Amino acid sequence: MKRIILRIIIALIVGLIAYLLLWPVPINPAAWTPPTAPELTGVYAQNNELAKIERLRIDSFAPEDVEKRQTFARLAGQLKTEVARINTRISEFLNYSRPSELELEPLDLYAISQDAMRIIEAQAIESGIKTTVEKSGDIPPVMGDTEALRSMMTNLVINGVQAMDGGNGRLSILLAGEESGRRARIEVSDTGRGIAPEDISKVFEPYYSTKDTGTGLGLAIVKKAVDDHRGTINVKSKVGSGTTFIITLPARGKGERLTNGTQEHTRS
Repeated sequence: MKRIILRIIIALIVGLIAYLLLWPVPINPAAWTPPTAPELTGVYAQNNELAKIERLRIDSFAPEDVEKRQTFARLAGQLKTEVARINTRISEFLNYSRPSELELEPLDLYAISQDAMRIIEAQAIESGIKTTVEKSGDIPPVMGDTEALRSMMTNLVINGVQAMDGGNGRLSILLAGEESGRRARIEVSDTGRGIAPEDISKVFEPYYSTKDTGTGLGLAIVKKAVDDHRGTINVKSKVGSGTTFIITLPARGKGERLTNGTQEHTRS
């Protein structure tokens, strides 16, 4: 019953957002021209559209039942956050081949991992996928770019969910320190269909995908973020059992700089 209610709420929110976003805009086919890349990049981040989503929390569309209203408000808030991030995702698509400009600051990988899991929370609940974020010992902070590492983790967990297309699996993130705290280790594991041995070497290639949908850039973006942060990434997989992505990132001092061509701006 809870799954049915959750599915109805999600469908309602999506429908309302489509209505609120499209209704106020008169369409004149004769005057319409395709948007340019900068227009496409910015259109999803307009403040007035985010304000319309925010209205979902407080107007008459919210359920009267307290528990349902809390779920509704949480999902509406998550949608607002994701609409804002769509601009970043499109920018990644358009700027994938350009040199990165990182805004470096000390980052808590546990907080970023939890944030990534929240992105797929509703879908995981609906599909019966159990999610966990765990720490093993002390996790050193890394000097990293918030959006780059958040995008890295988000793409990894989305990939994990998609690998369990039948649902009822497990998706986990395990964080640990290694090399006496000089590096942080991230393991993202799923119990999905796994990757064939002959395909493992291809998964980070841009536009490579075994799925019917998607851009094929998700894992390529992950690899780029790891490289930009001078990290490493490896894959362990068994067909029919699941996949684990293992990432290590250096825990750097404040004065240390990148040397791989990436432009760096350090925040105090």
